[in-house]
Amino acid sequence: MKKASFKPLIILICCMLSINNVIAQLDYRSGYVITNSTDTIKGYILYKDINASKKCSFKKMLVDKPIDYAPGDILSFRFDDGKYFISKETPLKKGNTILFLEYLIKGKANIYFMKDDGEEHYFIETDKNKIIELTQPEEFIKVNESDATPINPSGTYKRPSLYTGKLKYMLSDCPDIYPEIERVKLNHSSLIKLAEDYHNKVCNSEKCIIFERKDKHVKINFGLLAGVSLNSFDFGHQIYTNYSIGSLIGCRLYFENILFSVEHTSLQVGFILQKFSNYKLNAVNGYESYAIKYNGENYTLSPFNDPIKNINVKMVALKIPVTYNYIFLISKIRPYIGGGFTNMYILSQNNELEVSKFMEEYGKSIPSFHIGIIGIVGSKYILNNNHFLFLEFTYELTQNMNVNEFLRLTNNNFSIVSGFAF
Repeated sequence: MKKASFKPLIILICCMLSINNVIAQLDYRSGYVITNSTDTIKGYILYKDINASKKCSFKKMLVDKPIDYAPGDILSFRFDDGKYFISKETPLKKGNTILFLEYLIKGKANIYFMKDDGEEHYFIETDKNKIIELTQPEEFIKVNESDATPINPSGTYKRPSLYTGKLKYMLSDCPDIYPEIERVKLNHSSLIKLAEDYHNKVCNSEKCIIFERKDKHVKINFGLLAGVSLNSFDFGHQIYTNYSIGSLIGCRLYFENILFSVEHTSLQVGFILQKFSNYKLNAVNGYESYAIKYNGENYTLSPFNDPIKNINVKMVALKIPVTYNYIFLISKIRPYIGGGFTNMYILSQNNELEVSKFMEEYGKSIPSFHIGIIGIVGSKYILNNNHFLFLEFTYELTQNMNVNEFLRLTNNNFSIVSGFAF
Protein backbone atom coordinates (compact mmCIF):
# COMPACT_ATOMS: atom_id res chain seq x y z
CA MET A 1 0.00 0.00 0.00
CA LYS A 2 1.33 3.43 -0.93
CA LYS A 3 0.83 5.95 1.82
CA ALA A 4 1.49 9.69 1.86
CA SER A 5 5.14 10.05 2.74
CA PHE A 6 6.50 12.58 5.16
CA LYS A 7 10.01 11.95 3.81
CA PRO A 8 10.06 15.10 1.63
CA LEU A 9 9.03 17.21 4.63
CA ILE A 10 11.70 15.61 6.82
CA ILE A 11 14.32 16.27 4.13
CA LEU A 12 13.16 19.91 3.83
CA ILE A 13 13.31 20.42 7.61
CA CYS A 14 16.83 18.98 7.73
CA CYS A 15 17.88 21.29 4.89
CA MET A 16 16.32 24.26 6.67
CA LEU A 17 18.19 23.44 9.89
CA SER A 18 21.46 23.02 8.00
CA ILE A 19 20.98 26.32 6.20
CA ASN A 20 20.06 27.92 9.53
CA ASN A 21 23.35 26.79 11.07
CA VAL A 22 25.39 27.93 8.08
CA ILE A 23 23.71 31.31 7.66
CA ALA A 24 23.75 32.02 11.39
CA GLN A 25 27.54 31.97 11.14
CA LEU A 26 27.31 34.73 8.51
CA ASP A 27 24.97 37.06 10.39
CA TYR A 28 27.51 39.84 10.96
CA ARG A 29 26.05 43.25 11.75
CA SER A 30 27.69 46.65 11.88
CA GLY A 31 28.99 47.77 15.25
CA TYR A 32 32.17 48.37 17.21
CA VAL A 33 34.32 47.01 20.03
CA ILE A 34 35.99 49.03 22.80
CA THR A 35 39.37 47.64 23.77
CA ASN A 36 40.81 47.52 27.28
CA SER A 37 42.80 50.62 26.37
CA THR A 38 39.47 52.36 25.52
CA ASP A 39 40.13 52.44 21.77
CA THR A 40 37.05 52.13 19.56
CA ILE A 41 37.31 49.84 16.52
CA LYS A 42 34.45 49.85 14.05
CA GLY A 43 33.50 46.80 12.01
CA TYR A 44 31.08 43.90 12.08
CA ILE A 45 30.01 41.65 14.95
CA LEU A 46 28.42 38.19 14.74
CA TYR A 47 24.89 38.42 16.05
CA LYS A 48 23.67 35.61 18.32
CA ASP A 49 20.38 35.24 20.14
CA ILE A 50 21.92 33.03 22.83
CA ASN A 51 25.39 32.51 24.32
CA ALA A 52 26.49 36.02 23.35
CA SER A 53 27.90 36.15 26.90
CA LYS A 54 30.82 33.85 26.08
CA LYS A 55 32.37 35.19 22.89
CA CYS A 56 32.44 38.21 20.58
CA SER A 57 33.36 37.43 16.97
CA PHE A 58 34.52 40.62 15.23
CA LYS A 59 35.61 41.60 11.71
CA LYS A 60 36.90 44.95 10.51
CA MET A 61 35.66 44.07 7.02
CA LEU A 62 33.11 41.43 6.05
CA VAL A 63 35.71 39.63 3.92
CA ASP A 64 38.16 39.35 6.85
CA LYS A 65 38.58 36.34 9.09
CA PRO A 66 36.86 36.84 12.44
CA ILE A 67 38.72 37.72 15.63
CA ASP A 68 37.23 36.04 18.69
CA TYR A 69 37.25 38.01 21.94
CA ALA A 70 36.53 36.36 25.27
CA PRO A 71 35.00 38.32 28.17
CA GLY A 72 37.78 40.41 29.66
CA ASP A 73 39.73 40.63 26.39
CA ILE A 74 37.78 43.81 25.58
CA LEU A 75 35.74 46.25 27.66
CA SER A 76 32.60 46.08 25.58
CA PHE A 77 31.02 45.75 22.16
CA ARG A 78 27.91 47.26 20.63
CA PHE A 79 25.72 46.82 17.58
CA ASP A 80 24.69 49.93 15.71
CA ASP A 81 21.04 49.03 16.33
CA GLY A 82 21.55 49.65 20.06
CA LYS A 83 22.39 46.34 21.74
CA TYR A 84 25.35 46.90 24.05
CA PHE A 85 27.44 44.28 25.89
CA ILE A 86 30.11 44.82 28.55
CA SER A 87 32.63 42.54 30.23
CA LYS A 88 31.43 42.06 33.78
CA GLU A 89 32.29 39.81 36.71
CA THR A 90 28.99 38.06 37.18
CA PRO A 91 27.66 36.19 40.24
CA LEU A 92 26.26 32.82 39.19
CA LYS A 93 25.20 29.83 41.24
CA LYS A 94 28.43 28.03 40.30
CA GLY A 95 30.53 31.06 41.29
CA ASN A 96 31.68 34.42 39.92
CA THR A 97 32.53 34.40 36.22
CA ILE A 98 33.52 37.16 33.79
CA LEU A 99 30.91 37.32 31.04
CA PHE A 100 29.58 39.64 28.38
CA LEU A 101 26.31 40.99 29.79
CA GLU A 102 23.81 42.96 27.75
CA TYR A 103 23.50 46.44 29.26
CA LEU A 104 19.81 47.34 29.30
CA ILE A 105 19.90 50.58 31.29
CA LYS A 106 22.65 52.61 32.98
CA GLY A 107 21.81 54.89 35.89
CA LYS A 108 21.55 54.79 39.66
CA ALA A 109 20.38 51.24 39.08
CA ASN A 110 21.93 49.23 36.25
CA ILE A 111 20.06 46.32 34.70
CA TYR A 112 21.90 43.57 32.80
CA PHE A 113 20.67 40.58 30.82
CA MET A 114 22.12 37.29 29.62
CA LYS A 115 20.59 34.41 27.65
CA ASP A 116 22.60 31.24 28.16
CA ASP A 117 21.55 27.95 26.49
CA GLY A 118 17.96 29.14 26.34
CA GLU A 119 17.77 30.32 29.97
CA GLU A 120 17.28 34.02 30.69
CA HIS A 121 19.16 35.78 33.51
CA TYR A 122 18.57 39.29 34.82
CA PHE A 123 20.93 41.20 37.11
CA ILE A 124 20.79 44.49 39.00
CA GLU A 125 23.54 46.73 40.36
CA THR A 126 23.43 50.07 42.19
CA ASP A 127 25.92 52.64 43.44
CA LYS A 128 25.61 51.18 46.94
CA ASN A 129 25.21 47.48 46.22
CA LYS A 130 27.17 45.02 44.13
CA ILE A 131 25.62 43.17 41.24
CA ILE A 132 23.21 40.35 42.11
CA GLU A 133 21.07 38.03 40.02
CA LEU A 134 17.32 38.53 40.11
CA THR A 135 16.38 35.31 38.34
CA GLN A 136 16.66 31.94 40.02
CA PRO A 137 16.22 28.36 38.87
CA GLU A 138 12.82 26.79 39.42
CA GLU A 139 12.91 24.86 42.70
CA PHE A 140 10.47 22.52 44.39
CA ILE A 141 10.27 21.79 48.10
CA LYS A 142 9.32 18.37 49.43
CA VAL A 143 7.56 18.61 52.80
CA ASN A 144 6.51 15.90 55.22
CA GLU A 145 3.84 13.46 54.07
CA SER A 146 1.70 14.64 56.97
CA ASP A 147 1.55 18.08 55.31
CA ALA A 148 0.13 16.68 52.09
CA THR A 149 -3.36 17.78 51.10
CA PRO A 150 -6.01 16.37 48.74
CA ILE A 151 -5.15 19.16 46.32
CA ASN A 152 -1.42 18.42 46.62
CA PRO A 153 -1.09 14.77 47.71
CA SER A 154 2.63 14.63 46.88
CA GLY A 155 3.44 17.34 49.41
CA THR A 156 5.67 19.08 46.83
CA TYR A 157 5.55 22.86 46.55
CA LYS A 158 7.17 25.33 44.18
CA ARG A 159 9.50 27.72 45.97
CA PRO A 160 8.13 31.28 45.61
CA SER A 161 10.17 33.74 43.58
CA LEU A 162 12.47 36.04 45.56
CA TYR A 163 13.16 38.73 42.98
CA THR A 164 10.75 41.31 44.46
CA GLY A 165 12.50 41.01 47.83
CA LYS A 166 15.88 41.38 46.14
CA LEU A 167 14.69 44.50 44.33
CA LYS A 168 13.42 46.06 47.57
CA TYR A 169 16.78 45.37 49.19
CA MET A 170 18.75 46.85 46.27
CA LEU A 171 16.49 49.94 46.04
CA SER A 172 15.87 50.33 49.77
CA ASP A 173 16.86 54.02 49.77
CA CYS A 174 13.64 54.75 47.85
CA PRO A 175 10.60 53.17 49.59
CA ASP A 176 8.32 55.08 47.20
CA ILE A 177 9.31 52.56 44.52
CA TYR A 178 8.06 49.54 46.50
CA PRO A 179 4.50 49.53 45.05
CA GLU A 180 5.98 49.38 41.55
CA ILE A 181 8.31 46.56 42.60
CA GLU A 182 5.27 44.52 43.64
CA ARG A 183 3.96 44.76 40.07
CA VAL A 184 7.22 44.31 38.18
CA LYS A 185 7.83 41.35 35.86
CA LEU A 186 11.12 39.74 34.93
CA ASN A 187 11.32 41.07 31.38
CA HIS A 188 13.15 43.84 29.56
CA SER A 189 10.46 46.50 29.45
CA SER A 190 9.27 46.06 33.05
CA LEU A 191 12.75 46.14 34.60
CA ILE A 192 13.90 49.04 32.43
CA LYS A 193 10.89 51.09 33.45
CA LEU A 194 11.49 50.27 37.14
CA ALA A 195 15.16 51.28 36.94
CA GLU A 196 14.28 54.47 35.04
CA ASP A 197 11.61 55.45 37.60
CA TYR A 198 14.02 54.73 40.46
CA HIS A 199 16.73 56.84 38.83
CA ASN A 200 14.35 59.78 38.34
CA LYS A 201 13.30 59.62 42.00
CA VAL A 202 16.82 59.59 43.46
CA CYS A 203 18.78 61.64 40.91
CA ASN A 204 18.05 65.08 39.46
CA SER A 205 21.48 65.87 38.04
CA GLU A 206 21.65 63.49 35.07
CA LYS A 207 19.51 61.22 32.97
CA CYS A 208 19.81 57.46 32.78
CA ILE A 209 20.80 55.80 29.50
CA ILE A 210 18.67 53.08 27.95
CA PHE A 211 20.64 50.86 25.60
CA GLU A 212 17.93 48.41 24.62
CA ARG A 213 16.87 48.62 21.03
CA LYS A 214 13.57 50.41 20.61
CA ASP A 215 10.65 48.43 19.20
CA LYS A 216 10.05 49.12 15.54
CA HIS A 217 6.65 49.70 14.05
CA VAL A 218 5.12 46.87 12.09
CA LYS A 219 6.14 47.21 8.45
CA ILE A 220 3.93 45.90 5.65
CA ASN A 221 5.05 45.02 2.12
CA PHE A 222 2.93 43.84 -0.80
CA GLY A 223 4.41 41.42 -3.32
CA LEU A 224 3.59 39.77 -6.64
CA LEU A 225 4.88 36.31 -7.50
CA ALA A 226 4.87 33.59 -10.14
CA GLY A 227 6.40 30.17 -10.32
CA VAL A 228 6.20 26.49 -11.17
CA SER A 229 5.13 23.52 -9.08
CA LEU A 230 5.72 19.80 -8.98
CA ASN A 231 3.00 17.77 -7.29
CA SER A 232 1.35 14.38 -6.97
CA PHE A 233 -2.01 13.20 -5.59
CA ASP A 234 -2.74 10.18 -3.42
CA PHE A 235 -6.40 9.05 -3.40
CA GLY A 236 -6.97 7.27 -0.10
CA HIS A 237 -3.71 5.29 -0.32
CA GLN A 238 -5.31 3.19 -3.08
CA ILE A 239 -4.49 5.03 -6.30
CA TYR A 240 -1.92 7.74 -6.89
CA THR A 241 -0.55 9.95 -9.63
CA ASN A 242 2.94 10.61 -10.88
CA TYR A 243 4.59 13.99 -10.15
CA SER A 244 3.57 16.57 -12.73
CA ILE A 245 4.48 20.18 -13.42
CA GLY A 246 1.98 22.99 -12.83
CA SER A 247 2.04 26.78 -12.64
CA LEU A 248 1.07 29.42 -10.11
CA ILE A 249 0.65 33.17 -9.76
CA GLY A 250 -0.39 35.30 -6.83
CA CYS A 251 0.26 38.05 -4.35
CA ARG A 252 1.50 38.22 -0.81
CA LEU A 253 1.49 40.43 2.28
CA TYR A 254 4.58 40.70 4.48
CA PHE A 255 4.28 41.88 8.09
CA GLU A 256 7.75 42.53 9.51
CA ASN A 257 8.56 43.19 13.19
CA ILE A 258 5.29 41.47 14.01
CA LEU A 259 6.81 40.04 17.21
CA PHE A 260 8.97 42.63 18.90
CA SER A 261 10.58 40.12 21.27
CA VAL A 262 12.09 38.20 18.34
CA GLU A 263 14.25 40.14 15.92
CA HIS A 264 14.18 39.81 12.16
CA THR A 265 10.94 37.92 11.85
CA SER A 266 8.02 38.30 9.52
CA LEU A 267 4.52 36.96 9.07
CA GLN A 268 3.82 36.10 5.45
CA VAL A 269 0.30 35.65 4.05
CA GLY A 270 -0.18 34.58 0.44
CA PHE A 271 -3.09 34.44 -2.01
CA ILE A 272 -2.01 32.10 -4.79
CA LEU A 273 -3.78 30.59 -7.79
CA GLN A 274 -2.34 27.25 -8.84
CA LYS A 275 -3.16 25.39 -12.05
CA PHE A 276 -2.60 21.65 -12.08
CA SER A 277 -1.54 19.61 -15.07
CA ASN A 278 -1.94 16.13 -16.63
CA TYR A 279 -1.23 12.96 -14.66
CA LYS A 280 -0.92 9.20 -14.89
CA LEU A 281 -3.11 7.22 -12.49
CA ASN A 282 -1.51 4.18 -10.83
CA ALA A 283 -2.96 1.57 -8.51
CA VAL A 284 -1.30 0.69 -5.22
CA ASN A 285 -0.08 -2.88 -4.69
CA GLY A 286 -2.49 -4.75 -2.45
CA TYR A 287 -5.70 -3.61 -4.18
CA GLU A 288 -7.06 -5.83 -6.94
CA SER A 289 -9.02 -3.19 -8.79
CA TYR A 290 -10.41 0.34 -8.56
CA ALA A 291 -13.21 1.83 -10.67
CA ILE A 292 -12.38 5.00 -12.62
CA LYS A 293 -14.45 6.84 -15.21
CA TYR A 294 -12.82 9.44 -17.46
CA ASN A 295 -14.36 11.29 -20.41
CA GLY A 296 -17.29 8.85 -20.46
CA GLU A 297 -15.11 5.70 -20.52
CA ASN A 298 -14.95 3.19 -17.67
CA TYR A 299 -11.59 1.84 -16.48
CA THR A 300 -10.60 -0.84 -14.02
CA LEU A 301 -7.33 0.22 -12.48
CA SER A 302 -5.22 -2.43 -10.76
CA PRO A 303 -1.53 -3.06 -10.03
CA PHE A 304 -1.53 -5.54 -12.91
CA ASN A 305 -2.80 -3.07 -15.51
CA ASP A 306 -0.97 -0.21 -17.15
CA PRO A 307 -1.52 3.26 -15.65
CA ILE A 308 -4.25 5.46 -17.09
CA LYS A 309 -2.32 8.20 -18.90
CA ASN A 310 -3.01 11.84 -19.69
CA ILE A 311 -5.62 12.43 -17.01
CA ASN A 312 -6.29 16.16 -17.15
CA VAL A 313 -7.76 17.20 -13.80
CA LYS A 314 -8.40 20.75 -15.14
CA MET A 315 -8.01 21.89 -11.56
CA VAL A 316 -7.47 25.46 -10.35
CA ALA A 317 -7.01 26.05 -6.64
CA LEU A 318 -6.76 29.09 -4.41
CA LYS A 319 -4.08 28.59 -1.76
CA ILE A 320 -3.70 30.79 1.32
CA PRO A 321 -0.41 29.91 3.03
CA VAL A 322 0.47 31.61 6.32
CA THR A 323 4.09 31.27 7.45
CA TYR A 324 6.29 32.66 10.17
CA ASN A 325 9.78 33.40 8.87
CA TYR A 326 13.17 34.15 10.39
CA ILE A 327 15.30 36.50 8.29
CA PHE A 328 19.11 36.61 8.34
CA LEU A 329 20.67 40.01 7.64
CA ILE A 330 23.65 39.74 5.31
CA SER A 331 23.98 43.17 3.70
CA LYS A 332 21.45 43.39 0.85
CA ILE A 333 21.09 39.62 0.62
CA ARG A 334 18.71 38.30 3.29
CA PRO A 335 18.13 34.54 3.39
CA TYR A 336 15.17 33.29 5.40
CA ILE A 337 13.55 30.09 6.55
CA GLY A 338 10.00 29.59 7.71
CA GLY A 339 7.09 27.30 8.31
CA GLY A 340 3.38 27.41 8.92
CA PHE A 341 0.08 26.15 7.60
CA THR A 342 -1.74 26.44 4.31
CA ASN A 343 -5.35 26.26 3.12
CA MET A 344 -6.36 25.15 -0.37
CA TYR A 345 -9.78 25.78 -1.94
CA ILE A 346 -10.61 23.97 -5.17
CA LEU A 347 -12.19 26.51 -7.55
CA SER A 348 -12.68 24.22 -10.55
CA GLN A 349 -11.95 20.65 -11.62
CA ASN A 350 -12.66 18.21 -14.44
CA ASN A 351 -16.14 16.75 -13.87
CA GLU A 352 -15.34 14.09 -16.46
CA LEU A 353 -12.97 12.44 -13.98
CA GLU A 354 -14.86 10.16 -11.61
CA VAL A 355 -12.96 8.32 -8.85
CA SER A 356 -15.68 5.97 -7.60
CA LYS A 357 -15.33 6.08 -3.80
CA PHE A 358 -14.64 9.84 -3.76
CA MET A 359 -17.64 10.50 -5.99
CA GLU A 360 -19.84 8.50 -3.62
CA GLU A 361 -18.61 10.45 -0.59
CA TYR A 362 -18.20 14.00 -1.95
CA GLY A 363 -20.06 14.08 -5.27
CA LYS A 364 -16.73 14.97 -6.91
CA SER A 365 -13.33 13.35 -7.30
CA ILE A 366 -11.35 16.09 -5.59
CA PRO A 367 -12.75 17.40 -2.28
CA SER A 368 -13.26 21.16 -2.12
CA PHE A 369 -11.11 22.10 0.88
CA HIS A 370 -7.67 20.98 2.01
CA ILE A 371 -5.47 22.05 4.91
CA GLY A 372 -1.85 21.25 5.67
CA ILE A 373 1.66 22.37 6.53
CA ILE A 374 4.27 24.30 4.57
CA GLY A 375 8.03 24.83 4.84
CA ILE A 376 10.02 27.60 3.13
CA VAL A 377 13.64 28.31 2.24
CA GLY A 378 14.27 31.56 0.37
CA SER A 379 16.27 34.74 -0.02
CA LYS A 380 15.56 38.43 -0.59
CA TYR A 381 17.63 40.99 -2.42
CA ILE A 382 16.96 44.44 -0.99
CA LEU A 383 16.48 47.32 -3.44
CA ASN A 384 15.92 51.03 -2.80
CA ASN A 385 12.98 52.22 -0.68
CA ASN A 386 12.81 48.82 1.05
CA HIS A 387 11.57 47.11 -2.12
CA PHE A 388 13.00 43.66 -2.73
CA LEU A 389 13.23 40.75 -5.14
CA PHE A 390 12.83 37.23 -3.78
CA LEU A 391 13.39 33.61 -4.78
CA GLU A 392 11.77 30.87 -2.73
CA PHE A 393 11.51 27.08 -2.49
CA THR A 394 8.52 25.57 -0.69
CA TYR A 395 7.11 22.20 0.24
CA GLU A 396 3.44 21.66 1.13
CA LEU A 397 1.63 18.60 2.41
CA THR A 398 -2.16 19.05 2.34
CA GLN A 399 -5.15 16.79 2.89
CA ASN A 400 -8.91 17.09 3.01
CA MET A 401 -10.40 16.58 6.46
CA ASN A 402 -11.87 13.10 6.80
CA VAL A 403 -11.22 10.68 9.65
CA ASN A 404 -11.36 7.79 7.15
CA GLU A 405 -7.88 7.60 5.61
CA PHE A 406 -9.28 5.82 2.55
CA LEU A 407 -11.34 8.92 1.77
CA ARG A 408 -8.51 11.42 2.14
CA LEU A 409 -6.85 13.04 -0.82
CA THR A 410 -3.22 13.91 -0.10
CA ASN A 411 -1.31 16.48 -2.14
CA ASN A 412 2.51 16.56 -2.05
CA ASN A 413 3.57 19.85 -3.64
CA PHE A 414 6.99 21.41 -4.32
CA SER A 415 7.21 24.96 -5.70
CA ILE A 416 9.78 27.45 -6.91
CA VAL A 417 8.55 31.03 -6.97
CA SER A 418 10.09 34.42 -7.58
CA GLY A 419 8.69 37.90 -7.37
CA PHE A 420 8.90 41.52 -6.39
CA ALA A 421 7.68 43.24 -3.21
CA PHE A 422 7.17 46.94 -2.60
